[in-house]
Amino acid sequence: MLNLENKRVFITGASRGIGAGTAKILANLGCKVAISYTSNEESANKVLEQL
Repeated sequence: MLNLENKRVFITGASRGIGAGTAKILANLGCKVAISYTSNEESANKVLEQL
């Protein structure tokens, strides 16, 4: 499997849906994840808490 430990990723639109799911998966694989959102700060903060 590809080693993603300590790789940095930036995911746009990660406050819900595919972006949120991708952020969670990559964090579980060891990536350092940064996310952005357009309008739903509360959802984005919930995603960050889960990383």
